[in-house]
Amino acid sequence: MEDAIYENDYILLFCSELYKKKFDSREGGVGYEANLITSILLDNRSNKRFIPIIDGGDFSKQIPRVFSAKYAVDISKGENFLDLLATLGNVKKIAPRLESILMRK
Repeated sequence: MEDAIYENDYILLFCSELYKKKFDSREGGVGYEANLITSILLDNRSNKRFIPIIDGGDFSKQIPRVFSAKYAVDISKGENFLDLLATLGNVKKIAPRLESILMRK
């Protein structure tokens, strides 16, 4: 986990109410992850690498406090999911053919 956090351009944080609780109170493995992320945020003063993600619901109940005033993505909305993929792929827009594949249920 430590290597991945330091070596990758983006870190996706799949958030839930339980994740937020453990992150904010520094419990278990999520707590260890929270300490690593917080130290990077304090050291680099940049949070663009970390992308909190939820799948519907209330942001305030799922996003850890350290990210509460920052960018987060609700992937329950298709356009947000496509924007996330475009960001990760460093492209302006995803090709229409790929969009139709990604949106299949």
